[in-house]
This record gives sequence, structure tokens and C-alpha cells, in this order.
Amino acid sequence: MRTRFLILIIAALSSLCCYAQSATKADELFQQQQYAQACTAYQSLLGSNPHNQLYQYRYARCLQQTGKTAEAIRWFELAGERYALRNFHLAQLYAETYRFEDAQNTLEKYIATIDENNDRYPQCMQLLEYIKKGCRYIRRVEDIVILDSIVVLKQHFLAAYHLGSDCGTLSADSCGIVFTNARGDSRLQVLTKTEGDSTLFHIASCERLLSDWSACDTLPEPVNSSFNTAYPFMLTDGMTLYFASDNEEGLGGYDIYLTRFNPATNSWLTPENLGFPFNSAGNDYMMAIDELQAKGFFATDRRTTADSVVVYSFVYDSQKHYLRDTTGQYIRQAAQLLSYSSPATGNPSPVTTNLSPVTTDPSPVTTNQFTIIINDSTVFHSFSDFHSPQAQQLARDYILLLKTIQEETEALRDNRENYRLAETDEQQLALRPIILTQEKTIRNLSAESSQLLKQLRAAENSVTSNP
Repeated sequence: MRTRFLILIIAALSSLCCYAQSATKADELFQQQQYAQACTAYQSLLGSNPHNQLYQYRYARCLQQTGKTAEAIRWFELAGERYALRNFHLAQLYAETYRFEDAQNTLEKYIATIDENNDRYPQCMQLLEYIKKGCRYIRRVEDIVILDSIVVLKQHFLAAYHLGSDCGTLSADSCGIVFTNARGDSRLQVLTKTEGDSTLFHIASCERLLSDWSACDTLPEPVNSSFNTAYPFMLTDGMTLYFASDNEEGLGGYDIYLTRFNPATNSWLTPENLGFPFNSAGNDYMMAIDELQAKGFFATDRRTTADSVVVYSFVYDSQKHYLRDTTGQYIRQAAQLLSYSSPATGNPSPVTTNLSPVTTDPSPVTTNQFTIIINDSTVFHSFSDFHSPQAQQLARDYILLLKTIQEETEALRDNRENYRLAETDEQQLALRPIILTQEKTIRNLSAESSQLLKQLRAAENSVTSNP
């Protein structure tokens, strides 16, 4: 009996010794930042001691460092708040998965435990600024229909852009992307500008003069700023400009912006950040729109290797549609382009985090259909219905003008909402002239569209009434 008791004691001591050695080894691996091996070691330790908060915390850190985000979040949440750094790391993971409100609450808890002299304080402030931007943008996630996505080498990404001849052309020179309009008489290109010790990219315009080009004029503020501005694309109206900038208002890296030229004031409107899902913490750029095909393109380096980008094509709609009446999880996934509406059904489709080139063509989307009443007995729904070439061209101009009116109306609606929500009189005062100008622009465009409609009806009726 005594012998059996001694054997049990020796076995228990041996087990404790092995456990202590395992814990020491796990700690050594963790301190040496060998996170993959440490992850296995802490997983084993948790098997025999599942409620040890130190092991839970360090296991979560190892999972975080090895890219296992969802598991890391679960184990950080299990670990509780005994270790202050837990809130810092968990806030990073919440932000990475677009749980911005959770991220802000968690990070602010950590910030409350440190002072401005802490080495992590600047990093916390930078992260908090990004999280607050995310909180704003996640409320307005645009619902888009993805047609295609393809991984391409960064240096050849323009090859994935298939634009109609009416859209102009995109090319590249030593400074960046060059946009030339369809008529070939206007160009937007990127120039370098030196400010102090920094060299910045800025967008400039030039015009064709006979056989040569004029000197380039740098676009004024607010398009160009003290940050990099590049990747220009102008819609066929000659007033709506997409570009990318790494300015401080963005989510990270390059973000895509939209602005419009206001002829009444001879100035550009304040650029609008397109938000989610077009922008991310990575680099997002080169928005290009084919209005006749109702198709858009943009490039992003999120979830790709250093030398490649993903080029997405999507259904372009000048009327924006935001996600509503759906789960927070789906909105977060859509904001990251981890799910999206499919062209065939309009239902959500998953996107893998390891994207690969699409090998099948998506179902064609009808983009040139519309309703134009020609007379009491004739209604056209496509450009091929027209018998008069002049009427067909007028119809194209009419449809594009309607799209411009829709865009202007959406911009006006947003500015009216911003005016309603403005916190100061100064903010409202700044918005008033913009709103008034937009209202006038829409009235003028509407009158122009009515005149175009009369002209195209007259042109078509003159052909069909004379056999």
C-alpha cells in the first residue's frame, strides 16, 4: 500500500515537473517571438489548465501574430482584462474585422490606463483616429454588385480595365497614370512636386494645341493638397473627377475620392471619400467608369501580395444604394468585400480572402436599356431602336445627362443632410452657397435634358414619318 502511495507521489511530482518545464519552454518561445511554436505550446498547456488567464492571453497573442484573427479575438475575450495590453491588441483585431464600435470602446479602456509618455500612446492615437473614421463610414456602406475580380501584377493592372471608346483612355508614364478624354484634346496626368524635403504627386491638366500639348496646369485645392494625389479619371461630362489620395482624411494608404467642377464658381467641390467598400486600410485607387455599359473598375492591394493587386469590376449606378435592414455582420463583410451581391441573383455571394483570377464570365448585365417615349405610339428601350443616327446620338447625350442629373441630385441630397446635421453655424454657412449652386445646376441640367428630348424626338419622327 505504502509502495503504491509513493509511486503516485512520484508520478504527480514528475507530472508537475514536466508541466513546469512545458510552461518555461512556452514562455521562452513567446519571449523569442517564435509565435508559431509558442502557439502549439500554449495550446497544450491550456488543455490541462484551460482557465489560466496568462496562457489564454499569450495564446491569443500567438494566434494574432500568426494571422488567425477570429480565434485570437475569442481567446482575448476569454482572457478577461487582467493584462492591460489585452485591450490594446483586442482593439486592433476588432478594427481589423470592422467591429469599430467595439474597437473604440476597448481601445479607450486601454488608453485610460496609460499616459502621454507611454511608448504606445502615439500608436494608440493613430489607431483611434482610424477607428473613428471607420465608425463613420460603416454607417454608409454602399451596396454594389460585383461582376468580376482578378488578381494581376501591379505593374500591368491597367490591362484589366476594359473601357468603351466613349470613356477616354488610360495609360502610364514615368510619374503615374495619364487620362486622355475620348476626343483626344484634354489630358489629366500626374506630375511630381517638391515641398521642403518631400516629393509629392499632384494631378495636372493640359490641352491639345494643334499637334502639341499645352503646358500642364496643376489642379488647385481642394483636389491637390499637401499629400499625394494621383490616378485621375474624368467622366464624359467633363466635370466629374475620380482620383486617389493618401491625405489624412482617408482610411489608410490611397483612398478613392470623387469631386465635381462647379462652373458657377470656377472651382472644385470638396472631394468626397467613397468610403466602404471601395476604400480600406490598404491602397485603393484608379476608379474608372464606363457610363454607357454601366460598369466601373477599381484596384486594391488589400489581401494581396506586395507585387499584385485585385481589380474589381462592378455594376455602376449613379444613384447610390446603401445597405439597410440587414445584419451587422453582413454589413461588415460587405464593407470589406468579403461578401457582395451577385449579378445573376442580387443575393449575397461570398468572396474568399485568398482571391484568384475569375475563370468564368459573369452573366451579361443589360446596361443600355431605358424608356424614351418618341410619340403616342412609339417607345424605345435601346439605342438600336433608333432609325435616325442623329436621334441616336442625341439619345446617348440625353441618357448621360440624366445620369449626371442623378449624380448631382444625390450630391445635393447629401449636402442637405450635412446641413441638417451641422453642429455649428459656420458649417451651415459654408454649405449654403454649395447647396444653392447645386440647385441651380440641377435646374439648368433639367432644362437642357428637356430640350435634348425634344430634339431627339423631332429627329427620329422626321425619319420615320418620311418613308
